[in-house]
Amino acid sequence: MTAGVIRQPAPQPHVAASELSSRTVRSPRHAWPILLLVAWGVILFGAVYPWAYTPLLIAAAAIGAYGWSSSPPRHREPIRGVVIALLAVACVVMVQLVPLPAAWLSRVSPATDVVARQFDLVYAASQGTTGAARHPISIAPAATMKGLAFFVALSVFLAGATTMMARVRVKWLIRRIAGLGLAMALFGIVQRGTFNGRLYWVWTPINTAGNAFGPFVNRNHFAGWMLMAAALTAGYVCSLMVLQHGPRRHLSWRQRIGAMSSSDADRLLFASCALAVMVLSIVWTLSRSGIAAFAVATGLLSTLVSARFRGQRRIVTVTFLLVVVVFAISWRGLDTVYNWFSRTSTLEWRFELWRDTLAIVRDFRWFGTGLNTYGISTMVYPMSDPSRHAMEAHSDYVQILSEGGIVLAAAAAFAVLQVARAIRAAFAQPQTASLYWVRTGATLGLIAMAIQELTDFSLQMPGNAVLFVLLAAIAMHRPPRHERPR
Repeated sequence: MTAGVIRQPAPQPHVAASELSSRTVRSPRHAWPILLLVAWGVILFGAVYPWAYTPLLIAAAAIGAYGWSSSPPRHREPIRGVVIALLAVACVVMVQLVPLPAAWLSRVSPATDVVARQFDLVYAASQGTTGAARHPISIAPAATMKGLAFFVALSVFLAGATTMMARVRVKWLIRRIAGLGLAMALFGIVQRGTFNGRLYWVWTPINTAGNAFGPFVNRNHFAGWMLMAAALTAGYVCSLMVLQHGPRRHLSWRQRIGAMSSSDADRLLFASCALAVMVLSIVWTLSRSGIAAFAVATGLLSTLVSARFRGQRRIVTVTFLLVVVVFAISWRGLDTVYNWFSRTSTLEWRFELWRDTLAIVRDFRWFGTGLNTYGISTMVYPMSDPSRHAMEAHSDYVQILSEGGIVLAAAAAFAVLQVARAIRAAFAQPQTASLYWVRTGATLGLIAMAIQELTDFSLQMPGNAVLFVLLAAIAMHRPPRHERPR
């Protein structure tokens, strides 16, 4: 990345017909399916129920397959390393599903053999009678198969959406996501003030709804979705600030009023209001991980703005970001936020849970218990708090290590590294300053979620995972050649 603001290219009045025919045309037609997918995921309770996540995953895989197959090779090449890394992760999970003879299983994963003898009657009976029993490394193959289906569908969506993004009107899509985030934020705040124990005031979830916010049963998951939408909108706001260029001191008052009534000014006002309400909803959730992650993302964005903007534009943008944060905390109440952060009982419970999980990690150190089997493994191993059954580790990093062992954790780290390299390469490409800030907002959304996942599991919500994949696609995609400055 070069220092300073990246300027937009001068318009080219004379273009050859052959060049026009080879240009990639951005169209809302390609953005509509993605927008509907994101809306489906957030409106229907995060798509946690089978009737919601099954069509969501099918549609995500279909969009991804279409995007990959219909894109030219030059759009696929930048993310081939990411695709290879995702295939490596899928291969490790498939190894967990291969039935192994009992003699091999006791060598490869002795703890699986012990658990299977206790809880798999067919395996135990076959081992006791014929001695020819077989069992996969996963302690619950059906659950691992389900987790693999989720991962494959989202991986296909990531690959296809990234290659297809060159044909998508990205800003058109972001404006609609900002509008969706505004609607969800307002709904969450209103429902919180009039909550009757039911989502949408009519739906009674399976689990208790005392911790609900908006359409999510868990307020931390709502904060996670809103984190990503707010970061993307903040980047879009900065991209609109870039467009408000030119020396204002030489304009007459008529010209100033005309500039304030332009379409870009209207979009800036809308995006700014949407961002303010979304930040307010994050603070209203009182999600410690969500508020902390947003604070870090805001600090990073303010640092970038200070480094790349100049003069009045820098002062206005940084001031706006600070005012939004102060406004949100003040409305919720500084004492309320402080008192909530001072309560550490749930964090202490997480620490105990992670210490209990170390026993599982030690016994399944190489291949883990199997993807999507953490809730089953905690039924086998003793927990410090027997009154609560931990279905999740409340840290996706701890859970990956428990379910996949060193092998899957290394494959996942390799995939993260490839995504980071692809994003860095995308930033290094010639691009307009407007696209740079959109890409920055998407990247900050990924970073914010990485921080929240230290103590939560928001990305296990299918609706959140879809938006996370979309942010990665926006951050990694390359603009069409004719849109790149010389």
